[in-house]
Amino acid sequence: MQERKAKEALAAEGGWTVVVQKKGRKKTTDSESGIAVGSVAQAAAENKLAKKKPKEVGLDFYRFQKREAQRNV
Repeated sequence: MQERKAKEALAAEGGWTVVVQKKGRKKTTDSESGIAVGSVAQAAAENKLAKKKPKEVGLDFYRFQKREAQRNV
């Protein structure tokens, strides 16, 4: 661990940019209070779902039903 940090410090001094890799997930809730942090607000998500028009499946859902309807007319 210390060896790697020493190498990174030498690289940074030499004019190199040290890239840090981040592992793990981003936390969306505060562990102590349980409050959402950095995520979509619940009210905004519900509002978006309410605005969505429900998908209604028509009588001629399948392609063959549409073709048969055209043939029969």
